[in-house]
Amino acid sequence: LGMTPVARADGLATISYGDNCWGSGADADRDGLNDDCEYQLAYWFMPLLWFDSGESGLSRRPYYSVKSVSFSTRTVQIFYLDTFFEDTGVTTGHDGDPEFQLFEVHYSGGRWYLDWAYLSAHRKSSCDSSAWYSHDQLEYDTASDSRNGYRGWPTLYVGEDKDATYNNLST
Repeated sequence: LGMTPVARADGLATISYGDNCWGSGADADRDGLNDDCEYQLAYWFMPLLWFDSGESGLSRRPYYSVKSVSFSTRTVQIFYLDTFFEDTGVTTGHDGDPEFQLFEVHYSGGRWYLDWAYLSAHRKSSCDSSAWYSHDQLEYDTASDSRNGYRGWPTLYVGEDKDATYNNLST
């Protein structure tokens, strides 16, 4: 009723870590980033995966990893691995199908921003269409997210029965 829809991207200003993501708190993997900050970043930027209604290979086990790229520019990379249990393609179906996304984000002025996303799409195969996309080449959960500059969690489109990720439905 006249209200702007709120998506998880709206919460990026409220992640309790900014400059204190580096060099404070527990750091089990000794990479310089606070463990809770790593979790918060992975959670808040986790993409929304769009699957076709006819998709038959939805089952997967997701993983993530976060690492610092630059303390001076407050830049972090978040790696998302989608280990699909099977590729259900008609002619080339097989067990196991790992696809991944790599997001580069930075902290500035009290907010975290998505800058770049690398989307794997049959990487290192004869039909490789993996690519880097800037934040403005991605779609977000609501139109208000991109208009308001939140640059948070994007919607990624998963190729039917083949599990590759793309930046828009037409691709």
